Amino acid sequence: MVLVGVDLLTLELLQIVLSAARDQAWFGPRIAADLASIVPAGTVPALPLQAAVLLGLTICGGYVGGARKRHVSSVAMGAVLGVLFVTWTDLFTSPMLSRLTGVVFVSLAIAATLATVRAVLDIVVDRLRPRAARALRAILVAPSRDLRAGRTNPAFADRTEFRFVGEVDTTHIEQTEGPLGPTSAMMRLIDEKRADTVVLFGHLSEPLAERLARVADAAGCNVVCLPRTLNLHGFEPQLVFHHGDPLMRLVRPGERGRQLVVKRIMDIVISSLLLIACMPVYVLIALGVRVSSRGPALFRQVRVGQGGRRFDMWKFRSMVAQAESQREQLRGQNVYGEEPLFKIPHDPRITAFGTFLRRTSLDELPQFWNVLRGDMSLVGPRPPLPDEVARYNERHFIRLDVRPGLTGPWQVSGRNRIMHFEDVVDLESAYIANWSFARDVMILARTLPAVIRMDGAQ
Repeated sequence: MVLVGVDLLTLELLQIVLSAARDQAWFGPRIAADLASIVPAGTVPALPLQAAVLLGLTICGGYVGGARKRHVSSVAMGAVLGVLFVTWTDLFTSPMLSRLTGVVFVSLAIAATLATVRAVLDIVVDRLRPRAARALRAILVAPSRDLRAGRTNPAFADRTEFRFVGEVDTTHIEQTEGPLGPTSAMMRLIDEKRADTVVLFGHLSEPLAERLARVADAAGCNVVCLPRTLNLHGFEPQLVFHHGDPLMRLVRPGERGRQLVVKRIMDIVISSLLLIACMPVYVLIALGVRVSSRGPALFRQVRVGQGGRRFDMWKFRSMVAQAESQREQLRGQNVYGEEPLFKIPHDPRITAFGTFLRRTSLDELPQFWNVLRGDMSLVGPRPPLPDEVARYNERHFIRLDVRPGLTGPWQVSGRNRIMHFEDVVDLESAYIANWSFARDVMILARTLPAVIRMDGAQ
């Protein structure tokens, strides 16, 4: 709450300074004239802007615990979102260049000011409040052979940040602690020592680590561990750093719920606007498809979405009308070999006009309807065909954990130049594991240049 109050006061002071510089020429008439042309009076109302920036900061992690609230990227993305929340309608009613200039200027001014104030606030707090009082009260949980290494690990060496108030030895404890195993000893220590953090360290089996993480989470403790290969159902690793040493905080996907709501709102707003704005383009493309080859303008294909749910995905037809029936005859030319994906070079089924549509990605435009319906999202893994999913192994099914996307990490990383399905899965797995609203915005920003360059398109 203190940080929210400081941000509100900072935004109010910034508004006063900018208004005075523009309307009263505090810094001279030239700067006043420039500000008047970039941010005319009344275009950015104070109260809605403050509320919108606070909402943007909340969405982008500007008020979460730990060091993330100090990250310039979180503050900058929150400022951009806040300004866009207030001014996005003007982008369609005012000269685009001047309005974009105003949005960029106001966003940079807010982000720079807030980041500076937060840095100063950290310095003040460090001076006024003993750092040891803020140290995490941690329980170290590890096998006996790893306890000493955990106590002396550089990641926990600063006692002003980590203070171990107890230890749980997991060696042979399952035979001595009753049905709850090592979790009962850990729960007693959490209660007795008023611990707020549990550190999982050393060689813990995945079932044991998952039990310990669930109990610690239920007790309201943070759960951290050094990076290691863990696949704990219901938890996701979040990388944090202490004095340059990496830690993994195990969090539940629900902690990203606010960003997922905004992602869906963004999908609805952008797909609705683009469906309306592109209507003349749709008509021209449909006429081009009908004139260039016999058959319907639109092509409907069954795809597999989130959780294995099937849906009809729409595209402008870029192949001859009977293309699907020829698929098996051409399977031997698949550049992906025996892997689930199917793509052949110089596909004879593609029409001349279809080649143009594919290279410019215009054939994908009808999928804004799928985005509006909720079958797809603007950003995510590409939706596979049912026969591709039938050839998946266990690792590949992570692609179905989220809504498929109109664009995604594969599309902005070269598309057809990536020749192995496992590389595609690696790209999309990393996207899913590290998903954030800011990452989606970055992929969208990279998509248009990739489309213009026809990067990897075929």
